[in-house]
Amino acid sequence: MSSQPPEDRAKPAKPVGHASPGFLDGASIGRAASATIGLEFPDDEAVLSEHGSGVEGGGSSLVRALRGRLQHTRARAWLTALEQLLDPAQHREWIRRLRMRARSEEVDPFGLDPIYTERQRPYLEFLYRSYWRIAASGMDRVPDHGRAIIVANHGGVLPYDAVMLMYAIRYDHSAHRTARPLLEDAPMRLPFLGTALNRLGCVRASQENATKLLEGDRLVIVFPEGGKGTSKLHRQRYQLQRFGRGGFVKLALRTGAPIVPAAIIGAEEVHPLISKMRLGNRSLSPYLPITPTFPWFGPLGVIPFPAMWMIRFGESIDLRDHNKDAARDTALVNEVNDRVRTQIQAMLDDLVRERDARER
Repeated sequence: MSSQPPEDRAKPAKPVGHASPGFLDGASIGRAASATIGLEFPDDEAVLSEHGSGVEGGGSSLVRALRGRLQHTRARAWLTALEQLLDPAQHREWIRRLRMRARSEEVDPFGLDPIYTERQRPYLEFLYRSYWRIAASGMDRVPDHGRAIIVANHGGVLPYDAVMLMYAIRYDHSAHRTARPLLEDAPMRLPFLGTALNRLGCVRASQENATKLLEGDRLVIVFPEGGKGTSKLHRQRYQLQRFGRGGFVKLALRTGAPIVPAAIIGAEEVHPLISKMRLGNRSLSPYLPITPTFPWFGPLGVIPFPAMWMIRFGESIDLRDHNKDAARDTALVNEVNDRVRTQIQAMLDDLVRERDARER
């Protein structure tokens, strides 16, 4: 028996090119690398014949070949990514996805976006409850269901009154109904603002749009003063302008919708209009509003004043006793038109007196 320790005994030499269970050859490295990085490489035999079969000899050459192939694949990946970055179609898709994060995939036929409306609710809630401290009364006179036309006074440079009236009915009314304000073309055409108003629920004013909404048993808000109301000077606040030719009366007669008068105070004080700079020769030409803060303070001048608001709904007027042909009766239309105007003016006067009494 040998006197040498077991660990010092000579071990039989292993043939070159044969792998033991604890030793990886070149083919094993190739297969492991292919499985790990998910790349397709040439057949193992081809690689081994080109770069050797063992790590001691050709293994380092095989590793260099794998690294070269990996770098080439990475370069191709970078080129693909660069092509995507420079592709205009990809840019449009990214912008579309970014915009759709804050809006619904589908909106109603008139543009109401429920996701956008819900996202804006905290800001509208702040304006309604805290900033303008709006107090609404007579809400029970707005029907819980079915069609109706809410007729209100209009004031202020921007249509805050339409949004706040819509918000009051949606969140303070027992039925939480969605009323649809009909606005003139001017605010609906403004960049960004027009789109935002449309997504909140405002609709471009037209007989066709109003009829479709009422036929769907919706609440519709109309402002018969139109642009004459929003362009009133501060000294004319809460003095109703002419109601036009009674378009809302004809609409009520044709659709059988009751008329609910509404009075709003406060909207005409958030941007006190002291003068107008006409941009044309006609009286209906666009104008640049002059307020105590705009344009003197630039963008800060569009911040509205924290005036106290009050909204009141009056007794409804039911015209269902008349048939649809009554819409052609000019005398009847003018009579109802004047009646509604007188009722709203009386409510405005009462609200102004009540608010002045509170502030004393």
